[in-house]
Amino acid sequence: MLAAMMDRGAESRTSQDGKLRCAIVTANVPPIQRLSLENWMWTTKKIRSRGGDPSKLRLSTPYYLRKKDIDRFLEAFDEYKREKA
Repeated sequence: MLAAMMDRGAESRTSQDGKLRCAIVTANVPPIQRLSLENWMWTTKKIRSRGGDPSKLRLSTPYYLRKKDIDRFLEAFDEYKREKA
């Protein structure tokens, strides 16, 4: 998830050392406004995300999350970015 978000231009707020991070990815995605993205994701895709203002995302990736769930989020993020950003 971290690599995929960085490929999309996000700025990592998560340690690059896998031994020092857990199942949470934190990324800064300016100029996207976090609250607008959260609302759009929920109302159009039923995907929840959280973060901090103005453009920080906190993405939980617990062990039971499937790759297709991550791909679904990334596809929705790309759609939002194309339409809104």
